[in-house]
Amino acid sequence: MFLKPFKVRSQTLIKGSDRKKLRAELSKQFPSVSADVFSSIVPNKEEMSLMKITAHSRESIQVYCVQKNPVIFELNQQLFPTVYTLWNYPELLLVFTTWPPVFKKIVGGADLMLPGVILTEQPSPKMFNGVGKDTACCIKLLGNKAPVAVGRTAMCAEDMYMSALRGKGVTVIHSYQDLLWAVGDKSDPPLIDDTEMLEIVKNRRGEEEIVESMASVNLQDGTEGEASEAVEDETEVDPRSLQEIQDELLEKTFLFALKSQLKAANLPILTSKFFKTCMLPLCPPGQNIDVKKSSYKKLGKFLQSMQERGMIRVKELSKGVESIVSFDKDHDDVRAVKAVDVPKPEVSAVAEGEVFHPPVIEEVFVVSACTAPLFRTSGFSKGDPLLPAQVRQVITEYVRANNLKNPNSRGQVTLDPLLCDALIHKSEYMETISWEEITNRCLSKMNPGFQVSVGGAPPVLKKGKVEPIVLNVAQRGGNKKVYPAELAHFVQKGVACSTSVNPLPGKSKGMEVLVQGNQINFVSKLLCEKYQVPKKFLSGLEKAVKSKKR
Repeated sequence: MFLKPFKVRSQTLIKGSDRKKLRAELSKQFPSVSADVFSSIVPNKEEMSLMKITAHSRESIQVYCVQKNPVIFELNQQLFPTVYTLWNYPELLLVFTTWPPVFKKIVGGADLMLPGVILTEQPSPKMFNGVGKDTACCIKLLGNKAPVAVGRTAMCAEDMYMSALRGKGVTVIHSYQDLLWAVGDKSDPPLIDDTEMLEIVKNRRGEEEIVESMASVNLQDGTEGEASEAVEDETEVDPRSLQEIQDELLEKTFLFALKSQLKAANLPILTSKFFKTCMLPLCPPGQNIDVKKSSYKKLGKFLQSMQERGMIRVKELSKGVESIVSFDKDHDDVRAVKAVDVPKPEVSAVAEGEVFHPPVIEEVFVVSACTAPLFRTSGFSKGDPLLPAQVRQVITEYVRANNLKNPNSRGQVTLDPLLCDALIHKSEYMETISWEEITNRCLSKMNPGFQVSVGGAPPVLKKGKVEPIVLNVAQRGGNKKVYPAELAHFVQKGVACSTSVNPLPGKSKGMEVLVQGNQINFVSKLLCEKYQVPKKFLSGLEKAVKSKKR
């Protein structure tokens, strides 16, 4: 499903009411799972967005993302957790276990066949808990409980038994290393102890067969390796509990963040921001910080413990929101920690020499309530953004499908009830309409919007018309001018003048840069040439200093 590129139609933030509906739907589809699990998957306070995509197979899919990672996706009115979610809750779905070499086939697009499924019980019509057909399930590899793929059962348990365990067992929809996984932070599966399963299989099949069957796949790169190394990697288990591992990881990243990341100038800093921007980037590769799996359970409780040890001071500056207001870099524990204890993430050569991708700004038209019936015929719904070309295509397809071309007048379309309701005012009476007018009327009935994509990331939909970048000149004390843009560093270097940055006055979001002299020519050239912003999105160019004629 996600092995081939998909098209992102829109990505918008979702409200609290939408989160409640999603949690209710999850509870309905997975009744055996506690409500606390769904409250963690669909949090109340963290930023959450809905990404609507069209797969290569032309199926419409809705993907719910928390921060950057996709956590849930909806396909044909059925909800599925992603591998990112299953790594935190590996027992959320029915699990099928297979041999590690099979992963190479799955990541290449193959489904899981029944002969490749490892059984822990004798085959019967009630195996796999008597599962039915098209039930959401996941696939894990022997030796690790962290699932690597999500799919649907291809047949019910009784049919599996009657087929003598032959044929397709699981239709794979999403897997580790596919393009949906690539939307997130691209982290690797954690190693979750599966010793019990290993012992069962060893007792039934013998250790030699286990060694032979498990040899060959390394999940990091999908390459084949030595049998002994593969088995050692799969069976080596940390003797500490998962809770102890998370406690140590939390403390190490906290100490190193305090020593190398947090500065006095950053204070006060929200505890949530400190965790995301200072601690998470210092997590060692291949490991994930999960506060819920530590003994502290909550970030606030962990930071309170660090405060009791005298390393930080946390204060509630506004109701319900805690911030770190001071810290002690001379604390014995902070001074003792070294950089090697928590290694920094490696920076790839591609990231260092990465080519700048200019922002892509596209003006779109959002399907409104009155035009929704028309666009529903092409699979779009209210709130979906469309380019003008897509609007024309929908109208053309509808006219052709319903044979509405006027045979007596070339270039005219006969109006049917649906077109009349969507485009014609009640006070008007029209039987035919031209192609140009039908398109213009449709666009005027839709809501204006635009979508912005930076660096190849999924586009973000914004309502309303595009606000231009305003280059303004205003007299201040001395001879300073005002430029509402975040260009202080480049302007200061480019024209060798003093600059200062301040928040915009009032409720406006953004910053203003005070620059000495009228530098509109330089700023406009910087925006157009370096950042490749279309000139139509710039305003105030007429206020630039005119060059003198010689």
